Amino acid sequence: MLAGQHCSRDGGQKILRAATNLAVAAPGIAEALLATACSLIAAIPAVVIYNVFARVVAGYRLLLDDLATAVLALASRDLDRAAPRPILLRNAAE
Repeated sequence: MLAGQHCSRDGGQKILRAATNLAVAAPGIAEALLATACSLIAAIPAVVIYNVFARVVAGYRLLLDDLATAVLALASRDLDRAAPRPILLRNAAE
């Protein structure tokens, strides 16, 4: 009997069944490991670039928010100055 095989009796006949050994599984495992390594080589720089881009966009967003607040403050002051003052009407008898 070959190494990596075992035998069992089924109805009086010997049936050889091959046990899974490393030589059979190794090519599939190696292919899966290679695919995983290639995926990580592509994914890690992509995540780093995304995080840098997201941080830059967040900075511009804060800058734009501050600019919008300043513009609204200036516009509000100008509108307050230009608002017409109520005219008090005097009685015609005076």
